[in-house]
Amino acid sequence: MKYNCILIKFGEIGVKGSFARRRMQSMLARNIEEALNESGFNSATVKVLPGRILVEGISEDGKEAFIISKVFGVTGVSRAIEGEYSNLEDLVAKAAEIAEEEVKGKVFMVRGRRAEENRFTSKDIERALGAELLNRGALKVNLENPEVTVWVEARKGKFFIYTENIRGPGGLPLGTEGKIVSLVSGGFDSPVAAWMLMKRGAKVDIAFFNIGGKEQKEKFLDTVKSLVCNWCFGYSPKIFIVEHRWVFPYLEKFPEGFRTVALKASMYIGAEAIAEKEGAKAIATGESLAQVSSQTLDNLYATEQFINIPVLRPLIGMDKEEIIELSRRIGTYGPSSKMIEFCAIAGQRASTSVDARRLLMLFSKNLPIDEIKSQVLSNITLMKKEDLCRMGP
Repeated sequence: MKYNCILIKFGEIGVKGSFARRRMQSMLARNIEEALNESGFNSATVKVLPGRILVEGISEDGKEAFIISKVFGVTGVSRAIEGEYSNLEDLVAKAAEIAEEEVKGKVFMVRGRRAEENRFTSKDIERALGAELLNRGALKVNLENPEVTVWVEARKGKFFIYTENIRGPGGLPLGTEGKIVSLVSGGFDSPVAAWMLMKRGAKVDIAFFNIGGKEQKEKFLDTVKSLVCNWCFGYSPKIFIVEHRWVFPYLEKFPEGFRTVALKASMYIGAEAIAEKEGAKAIATGESLAQVSSQTLDNLYATEQFINIPVLRPLIGMDKEEIIELSRRIGTYGPSSKMIEFCAIAGQRASTSVDARRLLMLFSKNLPIDEIKSQVLSNITLMKKEDLCRMGP
């Protein structure tokens, strides 16, 4: 097929109230336009239709569709052919001519849809086009397991025909929710957690606490580049690189079993300081309940007592295999698999049940919260999306 448009579907947006729906559809269209422009497709135009978004002015192979499939809020993307019709018979004749070669000798089905068209029904499209394609050499109809599905949408004298549906991430358009500071290390979990919050429309800034030096920083940048440059259309996140090795002499004053939790608590405190400065309403982590010793319920409770801001944990009920599978889908698996675990630097014998009250006293004596916030804010390097995406491999 030589395509002349792309038809974009969205899910959750369509069930919002009228005001929220219009706002989100407009934002989704702007985000799609941004994604296309950043990817060099400047001639494409984006229009909002009832229940769909339409992109015209595309290349014949429609490769823009694969860029659009990375825009949050999009559930499906279809490279299509757009035409005009005068009545059902005209629609069927034109659609059959386009789809004939796609279904010849194959098992198929037709799915019809109409909007702003009252002269016939979706079922009328399916029955009439199905019969015509059988006459033109299609093998048979199978509604359960077709080799080819032909979708036809009729809209007020225009039709769109397509045979594919590229899956999008779904969710809400990036930028429709408030700001979050997400702690991202570069391993498997935290980039996936940040991605999941972006999927819910949140403006996610990224805080990286460097405790492993140049090697850890380089691996982090590889991972966050694959996240930010491929998915962040609609909001350009700030990346805060915090040099955090200053904390280790202080951690030596803690019992060994407490050090890993204390290290994580210092990062929570630092992330809260960044959030307060940036006007963010929450911080986020990639923690999964009981995945490692610092993520037991007791230790999460002990860690969280030092801050007042909400902590979002989108992975809390997922196991490692589920997280890794999602990292493959979003494209962070490769660089994440090269990241070394650095938190063990703080201590090898981490307690699974740190006493929260004792931890609080240890911080008061050895590592005051105000000192942590001051050190974090004075040891930040800020990187923006455009700087990150210009970096070489």
